[in-house]
Amino acid sequence: MPQLITQAVLNKVVVDGKWVINPSFRVITVPSQWSDIAFSLLEAEFDEEVLDPKERLETWLLETKNGTHDFPFLWVVGYIEYQGEEYLLGTLDGNLMPLVDWALHDELFHAPLMDDGSCIFTIGRQVTATVVRQEKVRGVGTGLFHFGVDAAHRQAQAQGRHISYFVLESEERSKVFWQKLGFLWPEGTVYWQPPLEFDEATGKPLRPAVKETLMFRPAKINGSSPPTITPALLRDTIATIYTYWSMHPFREMISQKQEKLHDALRVAEKSVMRDLLNECESHLPATEGIRLISPTE
Repeated sequence: MPQLITQAVLNKVVVDGKWVINPSFRVITVPSQWSDIAFSLLEAEFDEEVLDPKERLETWLLETKNGTHDFPFLWVVGYIEYQGEEYLLGTLDGNLMPLVDWALHDELFHAPLMDDGSCIFTIGRQVTATVVRQEKVRGVGTGLFHFGVDAAHRQAQAQGRHISYFVLESEERSKVFWQKLGFLWPEGTVYWQPPLEFDEATGKPLRPAVKETLMFRPAKINGSSPPTITPALLRDTIATIYTYWSMHPFREMISQKQEKLHDALRVAEKSVMRDLLNECESHLPATEGIRLISPTE
């Protein structure tokens, strides 16, 4: 049974800040002891308003394995094997999201997918065990990310799609770490993480939107000039994230309820897909190409 790394074990496998035994990485494919211990780490590190319920993540695992998930879920862990036991070092999760063409959305805030097979891989959360961070042992976060990137590309190829960007919502304290991994900020933009839960009777968000920094890492970087992104693609990316992470779970829940609750869905859709998305769009720079730059510039 996997367990969280402890200080005592870390002292055995790290000498002078370096791993004596190299960390390993794996993909969680079904609910298991690995998902249990990984979620316990997430619960300890993230506020409730930015963390999906465990039941939802496990449902996503099963639907992804069965090929029925609209935005396939990827959950990876880093761990170390020591004296026959496996110890969790960190975890990363995210979703492969086919891009929507928001310019063609209908009055119910549904938009068709881009016809070129393009998608984004949106990182939900990444965290390293507390004792590993405290001892400043390097390699776990970077290893998780690069293992996740490779797994995401394989996931996209299996669906006949290609990843244009890796995207994430960054807290202030994490921006420097993500910048080191190639993530950049669309200059001048303002972004709100949408609410994840809504009152099923009224459609009102149970928690407010959270202002964070939206960061992009191009899947391919060509040339030496700073990369740019068009306002339209940035808008489509935000609409894609809002559609899948915020609205999709509520739409699924309402579809299984009584017809009278559909009014609540309309309220939720307007608050996110109209009001919040319009607020983000109102801050987009009036330029053909928005520079992707260091978030600390």
